[in-house]
Amino acid sequence: MREKIKIDTRLKENNRGVYGIFLIRCDDLDEQCAYIGKSEQLFERAKQHLKSIENRTNISSLKNAMDDDDLRIEIRLIESVEYKFDNYYKDAQRLASRENHWIDEYQEKNQCLEQVPEGKRPSIESWERQKEKYKNRSNKS
Repeated sequence: MREKIKIDTRLKENNRGVYGIFLIRCDDLDEQCAYIGKSEQLFERAKQHLKSIENRTNISSLKNAMDDDDLRIEIRLIESVEYKFDNYYKDAQRLASRENHWIDEYQEKNQCLEQVPEGKRPSIESWERQKEKYKNRSNKS
């Protein structure tokens, strides 16, 4: 199973940065980004993802990829984000900003669509109910 999932060796060399989990179609090498993340310990975070993908406790596109013989999964470095050590909070924000930049970039390509920002979000069911209420309200106007 592990040969289906590849971890970019650059994640060992770069401790801090933004990574992506990509689905790569074996026949034509077409790829889709399923997930973007940030970490202060990239390789350790990649290993956590590896376990959750193998245990099928990750997002649905990754679960489905495990059942598709024509897809492989690659966890790779997108951008190293070095510390500047000028201010603790600014350093933390720089990493978060770069993660958000890449999420925006891939979502504009209709990728990473199962991704939500950190923090508490309503469930998708609750969001769908709100969407229907909004649609009904707009139709009455």
